Amino acid sequence: MFGARTAGGAPAVDQPVGVARRRRRGGGTAARGFANGVGLLARIVQLVVIVVVLIIVVGMLLVVLKANPTNSIVSDVHSWARSLAGPFDHIQLPQRAHS
Repeated sequence: MFGARTAGGAPAVDQPVGVARRRRRGGGTAARGFANGVGLLARIVQLVVIVVVLIIVVGMLLVVLKANPTNSIVSDVHSWARSLAGPFDHIQLPQRAHS
């Protein structure tokens, strides 16, 4: 389970066989900072996309379930969903050729 000790001077540190030690590289702080910034930006974009999709899906559910449109919450969510999905209203998918 553990590697063998070397004979001689200082004893080697017991370490599981097949597990490499992690080496620390010198420098690289700018690259690491850039990667952290890109990761943070990706998480923010992902959060915004999730919120937008949730608003659109809730708006669709309110229409499908025929929620009372005079309710202020229902009308607000429906208007938000309509404004987010509005630019895609007139998109037409290409017709498939029938054989």
